[in-house]
Amino acid sequence: MDKTVKEILLDDFWIMPATPEYIDDGVPYITSKNIKNGKIDFSKANHISQEAYDSISKNRPILQGDILISMIGTLGETAEVKSEDGQFYGQNMFLIRLDESQIDKRYFLNYFKSSTVRRSLEGKQNQSTQKYLKANHIEDLTIPVIDILEQKKAATILDKLSTIIERRQEELQKLDNLIKSRFVEMFGDPVLNPYGWEQTTLKDVAVGNLSYGSCASAVEFDGTCRYVRITDITESGGLNDDVKSPDKYDEKYLLHDGDVLFARSGATVGKTLRYSEEKHGKGIYAGYLIRLVPNTEKVLPDYVFYYTKTEYYASFVKKAQRAVAQPNINAQEYGDLIICVPPIELQEKFMAFVTQVDKLKFEVQRSLDETQMLMDSLMQKYFG
Repeated sequence: MDKTVKEILLDDFWIMPATPEYIDDGVPYITSKNIKNGKIDFSKANHISQEAYDSISKNRPILQGDILISMIGTLGETAEVKSEDGQFYGQNMFLIRLDESQIDKRYFLNYFKSSTVRRSLEGKQNQSTQKYLKANHIEDLTIPVIDILEQKKAATILDKLSTIIERRQEELQKLDNLIKSRFVEMFGDPVLNPYGWEQTTLKDVAVGNLSYGSCASAVEFDGTCRYVRITDITESGGLNDDVKSPDKYDEKYLLHDGDVLFARSGATVGKTLRYSEEKHGKGIYAGYLIRLVPNTEKVLPDYVFYYTKTEYYASFVKKAQRAVAQPNINAQEYGDLIICVPPIELQEKFMAFVTQVDKLKFEVQRSLDETQMLMDSLMQKYFG
C-alpha cells in the first residue's frame, strides 16, 4: 500500500527556522550544503551562541534518529542524526520523525535515493534565485509501505550495495591519487622545478592554436558521434553518462586521441579531459571547451593531463579566472600557462605507468558499474 510521507510521520513536519547571528565558536549551525552522502558535514559549519541555540531549539529540539532533508540547493538530500553529532541546529532543511511502527528508517532513506523521488522533486521545485522545495513537496510524496520485515530486508540489501559502491569509488580515487603521486615523484613540483626541466608555455607545446569548440545544440545521441560538453566532464577527468550528439557536424571540431580539453567558463572552469577514442568513441567538442593538440615531440597527452592535476595548475586556475558574470579563462590565458618539459623518454615511462593503472581502474569501474546496475534494478523493484 502506498502512503504519503505525511501519513508515516510520528509528529508534525518541521521547517528549520531562519538564521540567527553567527559567532566565531559555539554550537554548530548547518545548512543544506552540509548534508553530503547521507551524513552531516560539520567541517564548514557556522556557529551560534548557546543562548541562541536554546531559544530556537526549545520548540523542536533535534534528537538522535531524526531525519534532515535539504530544501535549498541540493534538493532532497537526507541524513539521519547520530549520537556522535552532538548538539547543533540549522536552516534550509526539513526536520522529520518517522513512525517506525509503519516505516523502517533505512528503507525510508533509501527511498529518497531513488530515481522516483529525484524525478518527482525535480518536477515540483520552485525557481527563484536558486532551487527550493516547499513542505508539501515532501509531505505529498508517496512511498510503498510493504510489510515492516520486508522493508528491513530490502534496506539491508540496498545498504550493502551502497557500501560496495562507496568502496569501489574510494578504490578509483586511490588509483587516481597513485598516479598523481607518481607524477610528482618523477617530475617534481612544477613550482620548485627541482630537476631543472626546461620551462615554456602551453601554447608553445601545442600543434596550432588552442581553439574553441562548436556552437551546435545537443540532441539525442545518434549512436555515432558524441557531443562533448562542459557539463559532461567529471571531477576525475572522465565523461559522464549523459551522452548527446550535436545537431550539426563540422569536421574541424572532430576530437582525436590525445587531445586535451579545458573547461573555460562557469562552475567547472579549469576541469580537463584527456580524450581517448578507445574509451569515448567518435566525438566533437562544444564551445565552452578549449582544445589543446599536444606536440608529441615535446609533451605527451598523459603528461599534460596530469600536469593539470597539480597544485600549481589549481593555483593558476584560481588566479587566472575572471569573475565577471561567471568565472572564465580564455584560450590566450590558458596558452600562457607555464609548463615544465621533461625528456620524452621520461614522459613515456610515466605514460606506461598510467596505462598499467588504467587497467586496474577499468576492472574496478566494471565492478562498480555492475553493482550500480543491480542497485538501480532493485530500487526500481522496491520504489517504482
